[in-house]
Amino acid sequence: MNTHIKIVSVQQYGCAALSNIAFFENNRDVITEKKGIERILAAMKEHPNDTPTQQYACEVLGNLCYENAKNREMIRQQGGIDCIIAAMRNHPNDADVQHQSCAALKNLAYENATNRKEIAKKGAVEFILQAMSKHPGAYIVQYQACGVLANLAYEKENGNVLEQKRSIPLIQAAMVNYPGQLEVQHQALLMYWNLLVIHDIDSNDTARL
Repeated sequence: MNTHIKIVSVQQYGCAALSNIAFFENNRDVITEKKGIERILAAMKEHPNDTPTQQYACEVLGNLCYENAKNREMIRQQGGIDCIIAAMRNHPNDADVQHQSCAALKNLAYENATNRKEIAKKGAVEFILQAMSKHPGAYIVQYQACGVLANLAYEKENGNVLEQKRSIPLIQAAMVNYPGQLEVQHQALLMYWNLLVIHDIDSNDTARL
């Protein structure tokens, strides 16, 4: 990937291969030690308008930080949050990019207060909600978006952002549209719980649940 940074197909397949490798827990630190995060982010910056590169890059970033606290830190420190948000901004109509971007942000925000604050501060909430609005029929987008919003809501200072961006109507819509999908229902209810308990929002906003 480093030698052929300009060749988009190399970056596509490189990110896809790393994503499959990073699916297995023991491989995640190895990829990081070999400067894998640096190579992935370089691919995203070099080919911002290539949909497959952005999709697979977000996917591998999400896999690398799944149940890996050290990689969550490293991805943030190397500018990964900015790259993921840029992918969402540049590919709003592609459900696969939106799905993988939300999944990566969800994993980055898990049990990491610094990441939660930075994700919200950098404006990710707007693009997460945009993804939900543009892809109401994509179950996996709704699930991952509800998941990252639920994780962001653990941080008290994110409450105002979530309320100001009017996240509640979109969360409600996801629950109505996918009544039989337990993953969507679980993440949506977790989001509500965090808003009610941590942020003490007006309970009237949840009256229709």
